Amino acid sequence: MVRNQLIPTAEILWQQFVERHIALLVRALELLFEKKEEHALLEKDENSISEILSVFLKKAEKEFIEHRDMKFHWELPIFPRDLTELTGGNPKKPDFTAICPPIRPGRRDNYEIPLHVECKKLGKDRATSRKYVKEGILRFDCAAHQYGRGANHGIMVAYLVSGQLEEVQNDVNSYIAEHSPSHNYLKLIFHCNPIAKDEAQFERDHVQPNSFVLVHIWVQLDFNPASFFG
Repeated sequence: MVRNQLIPTAEILWQQFVERHIALLVRALELLFEKKEEHALLEKDENSISEILSVFLKKAEKEFIEHRDMKFHWELPIFPRDLTELTGGNPKKPDFTAICPPIRPGRRDNYEIPLHVECKKLGKDRATSRKYVKEGILRFDCAAHQYGRGANHGIMVAYLVSGQLEEVQNDVNSYIAEHSPSHNYLKLIFHCNPIAKDEAQFERDHVQPNSFVLVHIWVQLDFNPASFFG
């Protein structure tokens, strides 16, 4: 006799995919934090830090061996799904991408779904907060970049290298209010942990689907962790 089994919906499968990859990313950031002095991360630019993070993502994948779909690709281009999405040979490349296999069988929109990650360096220099918003958050609602296209979630990673958490977060929130008012203010708290996470919902105007959740994960890389607590 065949027992009736509940088949997970596409939404549940996607949520599980996102949660697993957040856990993978957090683990890689923990490994990055542990080696921050060895790699002199404070002196490096954000792209160099992300390249090092890509190595730790590979190491972290081995700890999640039971889930073979858990993998981030470094600087994978956003591929066109059809001829209407051609970029003239200049596709955008989020820092990291995880690809969820098609989960909507029988539907015309049964594409692979990308989980995009954009990484920025943050600190007491207010220019970094502006960049985090204008060249980070806004790329998830930008017709030219199309980060998070076809997905309900995306991820922003911040490498914190200086300044107090409250001041840096306030600076970021001030730019959010100016440039992305539908995005919730961030409320990250470290709780004596080098990694903090928050989720913000906002409505997008230029990328589908409109309703979107952006997960923010900040890792504290300053050599003096107490500097973030005042």
